[in-house]
Formats: sequence, structure tokens, C-alpha cells
Amino acid sequence: MTRAECSAGGMRLTLAHCKPAFLGGFRFGDWLSLLGEPGRRIDPEFRVRAAVATMLTMATSALSRFEPEVKLTPAQEAAWERPVFVLGLPRSGTSMLHQLLARNPSLCFASKADCYHPHTLLAIRQLGLHRIMTRLNPARSRSMDGVLTGWELPEEDNIAIGILTGFGIRVDSIFGNPVRDTPCRPAMPEHFAVPWQAAFRRFSRKLAMVHGLPALFKSPTNTVSIPWILRVFPQARFITIFRHPHSHFQSLMATDAGRDKYAGWNALRRRGTGSTSELAAFGGRMANAYFATRGLIGNKNLCEVRYEDLVNDPVTVLAGIHEHLSIPGFDALAEHVRRDQQRQRYQRNHHPTLSAADVALVNQSYASLFAHCGYQPTKAGPAA
Repeated sequence: MTRAECSAGGMRLTLAHCKPAFLGGFRFGDWLSLLGEPGRRIDPEFRVRAAVATMLTMATSALSRFEPEVKLTPAQEAAWERPVFVLGLPRSGTSMLHQLLARNPSLCFASKADCYHPHTLLAIRQLGLHRIMTRLNPARSRSMDGVLTGWELPEEDNIAIGILTGFGIRVDSIFGNPVRDTPCRPAMPEHFAVPWQAAFRRFSRKLAMVHGLPALFKSPTNTVSIPWILRVFPQARFITIFRHPHSHFQSLMATDAGRDKYAGWNALRRRGTGSTSELAAFGGRMANAYFATRGLIGNKNLCEVRYEDLVNDPVTVLAGIHEHLSIPGFDALAEHVRRDQQRQRYQRNHHPTLSAADVALVNQSYASLFAHCGYQPTKAGPAA
């Protein structure tokens, strides 16, 4: 038995089974209510994780009593009203684009520490706990794609919103529900709108109070939430990244096949993999929902780019984004990107080629992407 393994009740557990991920960010009462909902059972191998998370929620509840009240200056209010959202299907390059844009000094972003602890974001920062967390657990590359993740690096806002509301894709994934069967599937039920918007407003205003800059947000689920976002931020700016549907589906299948390895980091219940038809239907529904609602965004506030172009020439693509959306700070960002390119070239993952049947399935399910993005529904998919 290695250092990363322990034994409980005759069952071999890895250290990964015990880490609480973002579960400790719930308040104790909310956590107990969540565990008490019908169908929320915990599998034996995750009981240690649940116990650790429960203890951390107690600490969160205690610390949340000292969370400062959010009061914004006129300048902070103006910055809060003009966020930037990165949209796109899962596995389309949203994380890559998000991390590139986060290097812009004129924007702020929600870090992993912020998203994991939305109830205590301000208190944690005032106490300097986010820096201590970084020293104890330095940044590392995600196993699924090599993207860096760390306590002070950009993270997906839907984690914070899930903790604040108690519903959504991240909450359902705790209990083994596949992505395609969550309340965030297109289109989300309208009764989720009011608590979702209240949570986003509350979380984003904390970021504005800390940084005083327009915030950069990224979660693939925001791709199907455009109407909800615009009710909170009528002046929001959006960047949507597309990827060739065949390459996108190859990556989506690989992630789903490695669900226990990639997504089990936050689970309390084992989860299965989906069929290719279910995965294709999920991606197709998301794309359809986006194209049905993107017209709500003014042309000056929407910029659409392609993953392939971003990989081949990131500086040119980023320049176009900044010009179109009137985002300052491009020169400083471009210098960062050029230095990174000199040190290391971006490496794509390599996945098995799609079968003829899968290609036909993707061609049908992703018809809206082919129609709007200039991709060709060929009989053989491109390299991933």
C-alpha cells in the first residue's frame, strides 16, 4: 500500500477519494440540506471525503459570520457593470482562452480560492489565507489537458454559483449525475433564474470590491445562460470560442471515458459514462441553445473565434478580441503570450480517430455548428 492509499472497512482508498475539492465551501446548514435531498446517497469509497467536507463546512459557517458587507464605490460599480464572459462548449478551448485573457492587467478573474469559497471570499482574502493555500498546494497541470490549476489561478464561476444556490451542473456532479442530465441542460428551467441571478450578482460584486476591475468569467454552462446573464449585466461583453465538431467530440468522448479519473475529484457517488448518442445530443443541444439566443447580444458586445486559429496564432486572435470589444491592456497581454510561446509551444491532446458512425452522428447532432462556423461535415474527422 502506497502513501497515497489508505484502508477503510476493508476497502482501498486513494488520497484522491479523500480530498474534499470545493465541497467544504458550502455552509454547514446548506450542506446538510443538500445531503438530505432524495437520491443523494454517498458511496462507501467517498465517505472519508464527505466527513472531511462536513468538518470544513462548519469552519465555513463560522468564518462567514465575519464576511464584510459589500459596498462598491462609483468606480467599482462601473467596472462591475462591464464583465467579459468566455462562452463555448465543454472541451472547445474555453480554459485556454480564459487563462490567456486572465493575463490582461485591465481585467480581474475569479480564482480557484474565490470559487471554492464564495461565502467567505472577502474574509479569506483579508486574512491572506488564499496565499497560504497556494504555498501548501502549488499550481499543477490538469491531467485531462495540461491546463494549469491553482488557488490563485482562474477557475470556473459555476462552482461558486453552485455552492451559493445549491443547484446546477457542479452540484449534480457530486452525486454522479452525468453532465447532460443536470438542471443546467439547455434550456435551464426558468424557476432557477432568480436564485441564479442573485448568486451571480452577489459573487461578482465581491470580485469588484476586491479588484475594482471588470471581471472575466468562464463556464461552459454560461453558453446556454445568455438571457439570464443579460438580466444581471445588460452591458456584458461575450467571447465565444468554437472548435471543429469532430475534434470537439473526440475530446468530449475521452473526458467522459475517463470520468472517474477526471471528474471524480468532487464526487460522493460513482458515475458512469454516456453513450456516444447521448454525448452528441448534449453537445448539439448546447450549440442550438447558443445560436437561438446569441442575437440578444449586441454586435459590438459579441466576438466569436475559432479554437484552431487561437492555437495557431494566439496574438492575432487576442488582438481581434480586444479591438472588437474595446478591452484595454492588449499590449501587456501580448508580451506575456509572446514570452510563453518562446518558452513552450502549445501541445494538443491526441485522441483516437472517430469511427464513420460517430462522424455521421456528429454531423447530424452538430448541424448548427457546421452551418454557422464554416466547418465542413466531412466523412472523416480531422486530427484532435
